[in-house]
Amino acid sequence: MNQKPPFKVAGSLGSFGVADVSAPPQLDMTRIGPADRAIIERMAERAARLGKLWHGMAHGALRDGAPMDAQRFRDRTFELNPTVLAMDLCVVHLLRGLDLPAFEAADDLTFQAEIAIVQSHVNRRLCSFPFGVRLRFARTGER
Repeated sequence: MNQKPPFKVAGSLGSFGVADVSAPPQLDMTRIGPADRAIIERMAERAARLGKLWHGMAHGALRDGAPMDAQRFRDRTFELNPTVLAMDLCVVHLLRGLDLPAFEAADDLTFQAEIAIVQSHVNRRLCSFPFGVRLRFARTGER
């Protein structure tokens, strides 16, 4: 049977291209050793903690030591779930070879700025990260 491939809109101007009908690529997360996994988990917890703190300060949620309500911290800019943050960092580490000890040792501002770049560019559905995005702690790609 000679069927035409499916098509999808490939841009805002309505140009058409062949859709990729294969399954999204999968990264082998077992390539990340236990020491690197531990660093990534600590970094994800730190990023979530800093994100909640800074988000709370920006939105006045930390008055008089009031408990933080998880629903108030839904933000389109920053992911605050440590598990999702850890997966983002794993994807970028596998693709770009992050210098995890240096990344973890960075001051809070540099650390959060790098996390924001990761979150802005990681494609969770395709497990990809653009090679040309500048990352301070990447061993490959733009630095």
